[in-house]
Amino acid sequence: LFHAVQFAYDYREDTWMTEGTAAWVEDVVFPDANLSRRYLQHSPLSAPLTPLDFGRQGHQYGSWIFFQYLSDRFGRGIVAKIWRLADDSPQQISAKELETYSIRAVRRAIAREGRDFQKVFADFSRVNLRPAKGYRDGGTYPVPFSPRLALGAHGEDTGWLGTQVDHLASQYVTFVPADGAPPNRRLLVRVDGPPRGFAPAARVVVRFDTGRSKVVSVRLNKNGNGDVRVPFGRASVASVDVALINASTRYEGCFKRGTAYSC
Repeated sequence: LFHAVQFAYDYREDTWMTEGTAAWVEDVVFPDANLSRRYLQHSPLSAPLTPLDFGRQGHQYGSWIFFQYLSDRFGRGIVAKIWRLADDSPQQISAKELETYSIRAVRRAIAREGRDFQKVFADFSRVNLRPAKGYRDGGTYPVPFSPRLALGAHGEDTGWLGTQVDHLASQYVTFVPADGAPPNRRLLVRVDGPPRGFAPAARVVVRFDTGRSKVVSVRLNKNGNGDVRVPFGRASVASVDVALINASTRYEGCFKRGTAYSC
């Protein structure tokens, strides 16, 4: 039924958006049926390194969790706003509203809420690392894999650890203080990402033994570099999560059928 609604706006829209919002509305209309949970095995929760707009192999259904995140923050009406902006019919208000294909419509809808897409996507990626705290019923959701590195002796250094993160995807790593870590120890997290134009982002979450957590955004300069120091004492800190995020929507080759991605 919702596909029929979507086709009234734009029947040639991306699979990740048509199927993702359709799976999202299942949970809205039938919240106790939990039909959409079966799709989370192919979602940013289970496969954070797979781009959000990958529209095959079941990921087109798992993208519903992104629309759930948006509706939790901006209200359910955000999905209707996205589809109205995706409408490229002559009835649009002006030519400026045309070619709001897929993620472009999402970006514009978020902008109309007074928020920046890059920051919203970065926070979405950060929340996904611990879904039990970020979503209603999130305690039943899968948790993304995050390599755990224990650091003990004072001054211990992991050295540079490199990884590749595709567009609209993220990579996680978790640091835990070993038994020998001093009580007053701090952890230096240094990020060397791509230039600002490629939309890199980094979030650090300090999780304390009390259950409390503290979120720190790593401020990256125009070259994509930045660092933060956070508590890491064994007496109070349980772990420190680092999320490396590629929020880029610098798409090319749009409006072409047959690709698994948005553009």
